[in-house]
Amino acid sequence: MKKLAFFYSFFISVFKPSAVYAATSGGGGGNINLNQLIDDTLKRTLGFKFDSSITLGTIVTHFLPFFYGIAGMGLLIFLIFGGFSYLTSAGDPKKTESAKGIITTSVIGFFLIVVAFWLTQIVSFIFNLGGGFG
Repeated sequence: MKKLAFFYSFFISVFKPSAVYAATSGGGGGNINLNQLIDDTLKRTLGFKFDSSITLGTIVTHFLPFFYGIAGMGLLIFLIFGGFSYLTSAGDPKKTESAKGIITTSVIGFFLIVVAFWLTQIVSFIFNLGGGFG
């Protein structure tokens, strides 16, 4: 639990710095509020806004679609690698079994990703978390 608290506080301190101002290059003497710039960028690109009431659950809910996308790309890479290994095994039983293992593990991983996605959807719906992805 201490590691989780440390990670959370580290994440917030790194990605949400206190008020930092920088002079503009235009020579107009104006200041740029770095907090506002970060908030505007995250809100515009991810629909996500940091504020004082943010929780770890909010962070996880907003970044889950990206994790699923990365997992899907990993699945595709492993399936292609397993298929290529199977095609180039040239009848060698050891290489063929290795390739079949890669493909089988990739398919199992795919089903785990799908189950994880639907479990988060169901939990989000049951507890009215409002983090549905579509």
